[in-house]
Amino acid sequence: MPSPPGASAPQRSLVERVCKFAGAAQWSVFQSAPSPTGAGNADRSYSPLWRMVLVRWSPAAVRQELRSEEAILAAQDRGELTLTVTDVVLNCPVVR
Repeated sequence: MPSPPGASAPQRSLVERVCKFAGAAQWSVFQSAPSPTGAGNADRSYSPLWRMVLVRWSPAAVRQELRSEEAILAAQDRGELTLTVTDVVLNCPVVR
């Protein structure tokens, strides 16, 4: 996963990531989700803040639905898509 410009620790972030596909190609993919989701979640370490990563398919890629961050990173490794870390932080609690 690329890191934001000027980041001193590229693999660490206080905010987890949400991958947003350009052009509404598919639903967004969250890095993780609390268990249970919604109002019943008692995990004090859970935060509803997410740094948006923009996902763009390469022109030659065969588009497919990706359901996990691992699948997105594997597609990136194969050169099928690019990831751009944005400065956008979303307040978006996972409720289901």
